[in-house]
Amino acid sequence: MAPQEDIKISMTSFSSFCIADPMSQASKAREIRKRYEAPYTPSSDFWSRWREGIEGIHRRDGVRDDLQAIGDQAKDNRQEQYTSAASGYRKFWGRKSIEIVGAVKPAIWQHGRLQVKVNPEWVMRINGELTVVKLHLTDRLTLNQRLSNPLLHLLEAHHGSTEREVALLDVHRGKLWRPTASSRQLQDALRMQAAAFVVGWDAAGAQARSA
Repeated sequence: MAPQEDIKISMTSFSSFCIADPMSQASKAREIRKRYEAPYTPSSDFWSRWREGIEGIHRRDGVRDDLQAIGDQAKDNRQEQYTSAASGYRKFWGRKSIEIVGAVKPAIWQHGRLQVKVNPEWVMRINGELTVVKLHLTDRLTLNQRLSNPLLHLLEAHHGSTEREVALLDVHRGKLWRPTASSRQLQDALRMQAAAFVVGWDAAGAQARSA
């Protein structure tokens, strides 16, 4: 039997699998596989214009009230989601001093056949503190500390340092999560989730071939 190929996905996709409840992880794996096997189109990145809007506001030293335009000017089916995300981002911003100062190069975390591209969106200066930030933009899946910690471990292992922290921003709820748990426990949890994802991915492939 020929060796099976590695599975390459983004941290965003892996995150959506990890935080889904166990009963829905199989369908989430099928959804992710179907998306990755579909031809790429420019519209595939649903959130690109939202991110560009946020970056533009910070580049020109804008204010929180400028966020409303991101939703108001959204096209196609994006307006509701963009408006919700802008509202949540406004809550996160609050009275903080926030700058987007750059980005980091993606890194790869691998367990078995699964390769996860650890690709945080921004390096931000929040009240003077450098923070590597990964955005969580799925409004139906709410983060909490328990769900966030394994994903924060991925960020910290590849992009954290003594000069900068890491964080997950649950955008729609305006909540910034930072690491709190031990790295050994989190590494084990990630490996278990990776193994479960591979099972779900392969099952989706077998189902598609037999259809």
